[in-house]
Amino acid sequence: MAQRPTLILGVDLGVSTSSVSYRLLRHGHCADKIAPLALIRLRGDLTGSVPSELGSGPSDTWGHGVTPQHTRLKFLKLALVDPEELPPDPQPPSGRPGLVQDALNKIATEDSDTGLVAEYLKQTVRSLREAIEESGILAFGRNPATLNLIGDTEAAASTVRDTVLILDAGGGTVDIAAYTLGSQTPMAIDECIPSEGRFIGAVFMMEAFDSFARQQAQYHMGPDYGAVDQAALETEIEEAWETVQNVPASVLTRGTWSYWLDIQRLDHAPAPPARLAGHDIARTLRTITDQVVEFTLKQAYAVEVETGKRPKVVPR
Repeated sequence: MAQRPTLILGVDLGVSTSSVSYRLLRHGHCADKIAPLALIRLRGDLTGSVPSELGSGPSDTWGHGVTPQHTRLKFLKLALVDPEELPPDPQPPSGRPGLVQDALNKIATEDSDTGLVAEYLKQTVRSLREAIEESGILAFGRNPATLNLIGDTEAAASTVRDTVLILDAGGGTVDIAAYTLGSQTPMAIDECIPSEGRFIGAVFMMEAFDSFARQQAQYHMGPDYGAVDQAALETEIEEAWETVQNVPASVLTRGTWSYWLDIQRLDHAPAPPARLAGHDIARTLRTITDQVVEFTLKQAYAVEVETGKRPKVVPR
């Protein structure tokens, strides 16, 4: 009897972004040539003040980039709380990055149950049902089902027939692991060097930008900074961050691009906008991105020392 395909289902719950994907691994085919059958991504803000947005369609757009051609759904997602909502702590975390680091440390050291609440498209459910039937996972009489749980980095390594360096740049942490795919049938994935993670994820870049923007607003307003509507400023900074994320690094560093931050006063008196120069934004973000580059090179060198050759790199 021919070996049935293997069903791979992936759920990635991140600090700021999560995803659900699945694929059928048909034995005898090159794993790296099998396109995912379906991919749905969801995105929510870190404060949970607005519903997350989910889109499913032919492209990889999601969140605020979901187009009218996509099916658009909304749902609530567990989110980090604001420091002001926490009970008194003798040693409170430092701002939102501190909250992220504290929460991830607790998840790593304590048992916890995690659930993903979402509404799936009928087409997605139908495709997944067909994949389940083809895999034979429910055919207990003819082909007993087995379930193996592996980490997402190991799953990414299964698509490369070589030693591979997995760079998982998440919302809270950047994790780097190196694996070697020993065999596909049965699937055997061996760790090449010990995995390592650092708290240099997207939330820390966002915090750096937030601090920079507030400093510029304070410098711009001078002694009148106390009259600034802080709630409106926070909203404006969040909108600026959404824009900055879509600006290529080559444009930021060119020296001609700027973002003008709208300033609103509590007394509604007019106030000129504050300029956030692109090259200053790039310099601010490099305090984090340079750490990611240094971390990646360090792990790649460790793999080269261990195996004698440079690994392939797979961004996650």
